[in-house]
Amino acid sequence: MSRRLAEVESEEIDLVVFSIDGVVCALRIDEVQEIKRITSVTRVHHGPEYVAGVVNLRGQIVTLIDLRKKLKYSSGTINDSSRMVVVRRGDEQIGFLVDSIEDAVVARSEKILKPPSNVQGAEGRFFRGVYTTSDSLIAILDKDAILEKERKDDGVPVSGTLFE
Repeated sequence: MSRRLAEVESEEIDLVVFSIDGVVCALRIDEVQEIKRITSVTRVHHGPEYVAGVVNLRGQIVTLIDLRKKLKYSSGTINDSSRMVVVRRGDEQIGFLVDSIEDAVVARSEKILKPPSNVQGAEGRFFRGVYTTSDSLIAILDKDAILEKERKDDGVPVSGTLFE
Protein backbone atom coordinates (compact mmCIF):
# COMPACT_ATOMS: atom_id res chain seq x y z
CA MET A 1 0.00 0.00 0.00
CA SER A 2 1.38 3.41 -0.88
CA ARG A 3 2.17 5.96 1.81
CA ARG A 4 -0.33 8.41 0.31
CA LEU A 5 -3.16 5.86 0.50
CA ALA A 6 -2.28 5.09 4.14
CA GLU A 7 -2.46 8.80 4.96
CA VAL A 8 -5.94 9.06 3.41
CA GLU A 9 -7.20 6.07 5.42
CA SER A 10 -5.94 7.52 8.72
CA GLU A 11 -8.10 10.28 10.15
CA GLU A 12 -7.15 12.67 12.94
CA ILE A 13 -9.71 13.04 15.72
CA ASP A 14 -9.44 15.76 18.37
CA LEU A 15 -10.31 14.55 21.86
CA VAL A 16 -10.96 16.27 25.20
CA VAL A 17 -9.38 14.00 27.83
CA PHE A 18 -10.63 13.83 31.41
CA SER A 19 -10.52 11.59 34.46
CA ILE A 20 -13.41 9.68 36.06
CA ASP A 21 -12.55 7.66 39.18
CA GLY A 22 -8.95 7.24 37.98
CA VAL A 23 -10.02 6.10 34.50
CA VAL A 24 -8.77 8.26 31.63
CA CYS A 25 -11.69 8.99 29.29
CA ALA A 26 -12.39 11.30 26.37
CA LEU A 27 -15.06 12.78 24.14
CA ARG A 28 -14.64 14.00 20.60
CA ILE A 29 -13.93 17.72 20.82
CA ASP A 30 -16.65 18.46 18.25
CA GLU A 31 -19.19 17.02 20.75
CA VAL A 32 -18.09 19.40 23.52
CA GLN A 33 -19.61 22.86 23.67
CA GLU A 34 -17.59 24.11 26.64
CA ILE A 35 -15.92 23.11 29.89
CA LYS A 36 -16.90 24.93 33.08
CA ARG A 37 -15.90 25.00 36.72
CA ILE A 38 -18.79 23.83 38.90
CA THR A 39 -20.13 26.52 41.20
CA SER A 40 -23.54 25.53 42.52
CA VAL A 41 -25.64 22.43 41.85
CA THR A 42 -29.36 22.27 42.69
CA ARG A 43 -30.49 18.73 43.53
CA VAL A 44 -33.37 17.19 41.59
CA HIS A 45 -35.67 15.11 43.76
CA HIS A 46 -37.00 11.83 42.35
CA GLY A 47 -34.61 11.99 39.38
CA PRO A 48 -32.40 9.14 38.24
CA GLU A 49 -29.53 8.43 40.65
CA TYR A 50 -26.93 9.47 38.05
CA VAL A 51 -28.35 13.00 37.79
CA ALA A 52 -26.31 15.17 40.17
CA GLY A 53 -28.79 18.03 39.74
CA VAL A 54 -29.19 21.11 37.59
CA VAL A 55 -26.90 24.09 37.06
CA ASN A 56 -27.72 27.62 35.93
CA LEU A 57 -25.37 28.34 33.03
CA ARG A 58 -25.84 31.97 31.96
CA GLY A 59 -29.61 31.75 32.44
CA GLN A 60 -29.89 28.30 30.83
CA ILE A 61 -30.81 25.35 33.07
CA VAL A 62 -28.39 22.49 32.42
CA THR A 63 -28.92 18.94 33.70
CA LEU A 64 -25.70 17.65 35.29
CA ILE A 65 -25.03 13.92 34.81
CA ASP A 66 -22.52 12.37 37.21
CA LEU A 67 -20.47 10.14 34.92
CA ARG A 68 -19.13 8.20 37.92
CA LYS A 69 -22.67 7.05 38.70
CA LYS A 70 -23.75 6.66 35.07
CA LEU A 71 -20.75 4.39 34.40
CA LYS A 72 -21.29 2.61 37.74
CA TYR A 73 -17.93 3.64 39.21
CA SER A 74 -17.42 4.45 42.90
CA SER A 75 -19.03 7.62 44.27
CA GLY A 76 -17.04 10.82 44.43
CA THR A 77 -17.47 14.38 45.60
CA ILE A 78 -17.35 17.66 43.73
CA ASN A 79 -14.09 19.47 44.48
CA ASP A 80 -11.84 22.19 43.01
CA SER A 81 -10.67 19.86 40.21
CA SER A 82 -14.20 18.80 39.18
CA ARG A 83 -15.49 20.15 35.89
CA MET A 84 -18.69 20.17 33.87
CA VAL A 85 -18.21 19.14 30.25
CA VAL A 86 -21.16 20.72 28.42
CA VAL A 87 -22.56 18.86 25.41
CA ARG A 88 -25.64 19.40 23.25
CA ARG A 89 -28.51 17.15 22.37
CA GLY A 90 -30.78 19.00 19.99
CA ASP A 91 -31.60 22.33 21.63
CA GLU A 92 -30.76 21.06 25.11
CA GLN A 93 -27.47 21.60 26.94
CA ILE A 94 -26.37 18.79 29.26
CA GLY A 95 -23.37 18.72 31.56
CA PHE A 96 -21.19 15.71 32.31
CA LEU A 97 -19.58 15.85 35.75
CA VAL A 98 -15.95 14.69 35.54
CA ASP A 99 -13.22 14.55 38.21
CA SER A 100 -10.71 16.64 36.25
CA ILE A 101 -9.72 17.75 32.78
CA GLU A 102 -6.44 16.18 31.71
CA ASP A 103 -5.60 17.31 28.18
CA ALA A 104 -6.63 17.69 24.58
CA VAL A 105 -5.08 15.19 22.19
CA VAL A 106 -5.13 14.48 18.49
CA ALA A 107 -5.84 10.78 17.97
CA ARG A 108 -4.99 8.84 14.84
CA SER A 109 -7.96 6.70 13.85
CA GLU A 110 -5.82 3.61 13.26
CA LYS A 111 -4.79 3.69 16.94
CA ILE A 112 -8.40 3.57 18.14
CA LEU A 113 -9.36 0.01 19.02
CA LYS A 114 -12.73 -1.56 19.77
CA PRO A 115 -13.49 -1.67 23.50
CA PRO A 116 -12.30 -4.92 25.12
CA SER A 117 -14.91 -7.65 25.55
CA ASN A 118 -14.99 -7.17 29.34
CA VAL A 119 -16.63 -3.73 28.84
CA GLN A 120 -19.17 -4.90 26.27
CA GLY A 121 -21.95 -5.36 28.88
CA ALA A 122 -24.56 -2.79 29.86
CA GLU A 123 -21.94 -0.15 30.60
CA GLY A 124 -19.86 -1.23 27.59
CA ARG A 125 -22.40 0.46 25.34
CA PHE A 126 -21.13 3.81 26.65
CA PHE A 127 -17.69 3.28 25.08
CA ARG A 128 -16.85 3.98 21.44
CA GLY A 129 -13.31 2.70 21.56
CA VAL A 130 -9.93 2.83 23.24
CA TYR A 131 -7.16 5.11 22.01
CA THR A 132 -3.67 3.86 22.68
CA THR A 133 -0.76 6.21 23.25
CA SER A 134 2.82 5.33 24.07
CA ASP A 135 2.11 5.58 27.82
CA SER A 136 -1.65 5.23 28.36
CA LEU A 137 -5.04 4.02 27.24
CA ILE A 138 -7.88 6.51 26.78
CA ALA A 139 -11.48 5.25 26.84
CA ILE A 140 -13.48 7.20 24.24
CA LEU A 141 -17.05 7.66 25.43
CA ASP A 142 -20.16 7.57 23.24
CA LYS A 143 -22.07 10.77 24.08
CA ASP A 144 -25.27 9.59 22.40
CA ALA A 145 -25.30 6.27 24.28
CA ILE A 146 -24.80 8.09 27.59
CA LEU A 147 -27.76 10.35 26.80
CA GLU A 148 -30.08 7.55 25.65
CA LYS A 149 -33.11 6.85 27.77
CA GLU A 150 -32.45 4.11 30.31
CA ARG A 151 -33.94 0.70 29.47
CA LYS A 152 -34.82 -2.33 31.55
CA ASP A 153 -33.14 -5.66 30.83
CA ASP A 154 -36.05 -6.57 28.51
CA GLY A 155 -35.42 -3.45 26.39
CA VAL A 156 -38.50 -1.57 27.62
CA PRO A 157 -37.77 2.12 28.39
CA VAL A 158 -37.72 3.06 32.07
CA SER A 159 -40.35 5.66 32.78
CA GLY A 160 -39.77 8.69 34.95
CA THR A 161 -36.29 9.58 33.70
CA LEU A 162 -35.28 13.09 32.74
CA PHE A 163 -34.66 11.94 29.17
CA GLU A 164 -38.10 10.73 28.10
